[in-house]
Amino acid sequence: MSGTNVFAQTIANDVNVVPVDTYENRLSKGLIAGASVYHGAGRGVINGTESTVRGGAVPATYVYLSSPVAMEIISTSVNDTAAGSGARTVIVTGIDASGNVKTETVSMNGTTAVALSGTWLRMYGAECITQGTSAQVGVSNAGVITVRTAGAGAVHATMPIAKGAALTASFPVPLGKVGHLHHVNVSQDGNKSLDIRIYRRNGMLLSAAPFSSLILIQEYLGRTTALDRHFYTPIVFNDLTDFFITVAYSGGGGTADVSVDFTIEILDA
Repeated sequence: MSGTNVFAQTIANDVNVVPVDTYENRLSKGLIAGASVYHGAGRGVINGTESTVRGGAVPATYVYLSSPVAMEIISTSVNDTAAGSGARTVIVTGIDASGNVKTETVSMNGTTAVALSGTWLRMYGAECITQGTSAQVGVSNAGVITVRTAGAGAVHATMPIAKGAALTASFPVPLGKVGHLHHVNVSQDGNKSLDIRIYRRNGMLLSAAPFSSLILIQEYLGRTTALDRHFYTPIVFNDLTDFFITVAYSGGGGTADVSVDFTIEILDA
């Protein structure tokens, strides 16, 4: 037995070894009371202007609404309709006037806007539920689907063609919840130089001045390789706080294709 790792050999030979049931495993299975996980993602083309990453080909500013507004959803393709070959129904997720999570399932009507019910203070998610073809790739939504203020107003969420979900690098923490940011990943094409910033802003329900200030939480300047940051002590965002990530191309003129993803644990406050 000299020189043999008996423990390692036993583990290797025992197919019945039960893996450790970690907190993360239990959380992902929904077994932690009052806790859930939100996996956010953003994808877009950015230039030298600091911008949130929100699914489109043009840099965008995160939209702060000081009061709820009516919203609508629309596609750039006539195939995204209730009987079309693209997206047929989409579920949208946002925050209502009281700061609570609000969802709605909508039947698409192609290039004609469909009004959402009631009013919304934030909109942070849109996902295809049904589509008109059984194909696996490239068909979930035939056009770019946009959630915007009613009357062709400000854009709040953008779903690129065939992605099936809005890609927005932000999250509004609902009333009665606390967000724990555990992980952020930002990557770019061609090792281009990026300035990456993480912000928070409290007071989501404030409708008149003075408003809460925008606070810089983390800053990574001149990144030419992917940022993969695990916060072993998570960054905490209280309820009714906007969290978002901005990126700017810092390599001079031109643009960069950027992908952002993050993991935030949502707990009862």
